[in-house]
Amino acid sequence: EPFRGEVPFGALLCGAPSIPPLPPSPPPSPSVQIMPTTDEETELQRTKRERRPSNEVTDGCGSKDLLDRVMSKSTRKDLCRVLAALRPTGVYFSLCIILGELENAHIEGCGHFGAGWACGSTGGCDAWKLTHENGSYCWTWVDEFYYGVITFLTIGYGDVSPHTKGGKALATLLVMMGVFSFTTLLAELNDISQAKRLGADKTLQQRLDELNEVIEQDDDGKVTTEEYIIFNLKKMGKVDDDTISLLRDQFKALDADGSGELDADDIKLLSQAAAQVAAGQAD
Repeated sequence: EPFRGEVPFGALLCGAPSIPPLPPSPPPSPSVQIMPTTDEETELQRTKRERRPSNEVTDGCGSKDLLDRVMSKSTRKDLCRVLAALRPTGVYFSLCIILGELENAHIEGCGHFGAGWACGSTGGCDAWKLTHENGSYCWTWVDEFYYGVITFLTIGYGDVSPHTKGGKALATLLVMMGVFSFTTLLAELNDISQAKRLGADKTLQQRLDELNEVIEQDDDGKVTTEEYIIFNLKKMGKVDDDTISLLRDQFKALDADGSGELDADDIKLLSQAAAQVAAGQAD
């Protein structure tokens, strides 16, 4: 049986009338979705994956996907802040290494980088021994790091110091830079510690748990501003129950009229009481 729309070969030979072909099928309606085949679906997924933006991070702490798996968001934020504060410190210690190599360049036999280490660590460098006796010596990598640490911590023993004019000029800059780097790092660490104590890094669930804890400790099931502040101060170790009791007793002693508030009337009553006490002592 011939295919639909085709003319049989015998009909052409016999002069039979031709059978008109069937019209082409209409295009699919836009509302009708044609599901791709397996190969087409795989190709589409590959294309989407190639076009998808990379999740490699740009926050200065490495891969965001990796950090999300090993630490929380608040911890990653603190790590980024510490790394940012350490950047001036890294530049500072790099300049300390450059200072030591500049000093070695003026002493014959010291060499640079690896050679300077050998002179100071093994003692096998005759030039190092001779120059050490004259008051100057080769800077090893240990000396460079040691100089950086004692200057960074503002200790400055003076046993390792530059002897050339260029080295002294660079050392002057390093002293100021070391103090700046050290104070910057301390300030950042203090801010992070303070934020943790104040609960700035707490999640919503942690805050809800804390609120439930405050409500459970209260008798009427309601938490006022004063109660919330006292609860957090006690939790941070700022105050204890004895201190709070002492302050409450002081407040009651100053509240002469028993109104629960301190105002001008209390001052007047306390002044009158003080005058009466003074008059009684005078009599």
